[in-house]
Amino acid sequence: MMHRVLPLAYSLAAVWLLALAAYAQQAVPALSGRVIDEVGVLSAEEQAQIAAELAALEEESGAQLVLLVVSTTEPEPIETYAIRVAERWQLGREAIDDGVLFLIATADRAVRFEIGYGLEGALPDALSKRIIEEQVLPHFRSDDMPAGIRAGIAALSAAIRGEELPEPVTSRPDPSQSWGELLPILFFIAVFASRPLKRAFGQLPGALVAGGATGIAAWFIVGVLSVAGVAAIAGFVVALIGIGGPGRWNSGGRG
Repeated sequence: MMHRVLPLAYSLAAVWLLALAAYAQQAVPALSGRVIDEVGVLSAEEQAQIAAELAALEEESGAQLVLLVVSTTEPEPIETYAIRVAERWQLGREAIDDGVLFLIATADRAVRFEIGYGLEGALPDALSKRIIEEQVLPHFRSDDMPAGIRAGIAALSAAIRGEELPEPVTSRPDPSQSWGELLPILFFIAVFASRPLKRAFGQLPGALVAGGATGIAAWFIVGVLSVAGVAAIAGFVVALIGIGGPGRWNSGGRG
């Protein structure tokens, strides 16, 4: 009986140790911004300035760079913890994977860049190590961590801007161009489409169907919800009062 109990006890002990190790891991903070400083290395003004620089980088290049400062990653090495954070946060654009995690563990005196696959051409391992050794750590060793952080971000940003990445989707369609594309559709509804619709459904329902069709067409053409809504209303009005009614009776009377 004892030879059966011992393997079970060992298995339970192994499971307990694994659970304890998982529980002992440092928690991954919520992605609440582009700068997350849990230690207080940066002042509020410095955090705001760096966050603005990272926002400008993302708007210009599409790549997402986030700074995380923690006290320690123990019991994990910084490499393992950085991977957990990167997997949780999913930095960068989904199909491009152009995210960068700049991780600092102050008590461990450790620094790590976790680079997405889409930026490995711009930031290979050799360059990343050189940025840390030549730009970041000299300031850290001089007890000027904010300067080291700014230098590291500047070097990372320069490398990212030098890489040819897909254009960020930041521009909005020009409303004047959108209406230039939609006017022919409105004219078509007023002249051709509204007549059979109003004959089939009646005056008001037919105009509603025509307006809905206009809104759907506008959405597919310009991809802007507000323009599609206005186009639907305009299409309804045009179909309701425009050319091509359901066949109005001429007014008349007995002579």
